[in-house]
Amino acid sequence: LHPFYSVAALGPRGVELTRGHELLPGTGIGSPLDRLAAAGGLILLLGVGHDRSTTVHVGEFHAEAPYLEIPFDPAWPIGAEIVTADETRSVSYDRFPGCSRVFAVLEPPLRARGAIEDGLVGRANAQLVAGAAVIEETVALLGRDEAALLCADPGCYRCSRARTRLGR
Repeated sequence: LHPFYSVAALGPRGVELTRGHELLPGTGIGSPLDRLAAAGGLILLLGVGHDRSTTVHVGEFHAEAPYLEIPFDPAWPIGAEIVTADETRSVSYDRFPGCSRVFAVLEPPLRARGAIEDGLVGRANAQLVAGAAVIEETVALLGRDEAALLCADPGCYRCSRARTRLGR
């Protein structure tokens, strides 16, 4: 039911993984990707690299990155109405995932710890990695440098404002 970060989960724990997602920041603590990682779940990057891994955003939330309340874009929605058969509910959000341009910096430490299994699905390159490993490496990286996942593009709304806030 999340108005901005839809997920689907099949199987015996599908409802458990997704329950209440609409009440949380899309990739925050307790979100489906966080619950999946905590349960030992794996992330499959199919034809893309870690700069497309949404699980890194979950790691930003665990690290309490100091820029999470800066939206990706000034027009980024902060709320919505969720309409179900039973009710209409207004939700609002105050923390947001943002730019992922430099998330590939996490691949070398994940490889160094042996967390990535490479393969092919058809002709697409694939990487299989434990969600918990992605979150752990993200937290460790941001612990060393809180600006490590911010891109250098001055036109990037969130990253440029976060760099200014951090004095970088």
